[in-house]
Amino acid sequence: MHIAHHPIFIALSSLTAWLGAWTALDVFRRVRVHVGSLRLAWLAATAVAMGLSIWWMHFIAMLRFNPGAEVRYDVGRTILSLLLAIATTAFAFFFARGGGARREIMGGVVMGAGICTMHYVGMAAVITSVTLTYAPIYVVLAFIVAVSASTSALFVARTETTTPQRILAAAVLAFAIVGMHYTAMYGVRVLPGPVRPGVD
Repeated sequence: MHIAHHPIFIALSSLTAWLGAWTALDVFRRVRVHVGSLRLAWLAATAVAMGLSIWWMHFIAMLRFNPGAEVRYDVGRTILSLLLAIATTAFAFFFARGGGARREIMGGVVMGAGICTMHYVGMAAVITSVTLTYAPIYVVLAFIVAVSASTSALFVARTETTTPQRILAAAVLAFAIVGMHYTAMYGVRVLPGPVRPGVD
């Protein structure tokens, strides 16, 4: 069966992603105009803002996740998913910090991969009495959505100077997060059966 999503949680998760993307890109502007330890501090702040927005978006959307059985989350894997989101976005913004097409493509690939990694580690934290499987085609599509939108957002962010352009850049980056999540979730299949091996 496919996983259904309630419109309210889609809206809330999308708004969370946009606000987080707006904050991260606004902070990232300061990375590009500073050097040394100040640049590293702003880079860390950018990564935390972006990583938290990815993580919050995922778990807000998952509030409505109902596979037909009780759902709990493994604390360790849930925390790991947050740390991975922050770490991968730190590398992504590090690659993109100097501008230039090659750097922004590298940053977009790393950020897209980070969004996907956070998602699937977050899904691995799910503890339930049914078995969750993932259709490979949707895993690939989710990765493509995340990478292409992340790369586009970094390109737009490089040239944004007006408020509408900043809104657009944040919207594109938010789409990378939201689009990846719901594409991936559309590929989830719920099968009756025991908890997956290795999950208590």
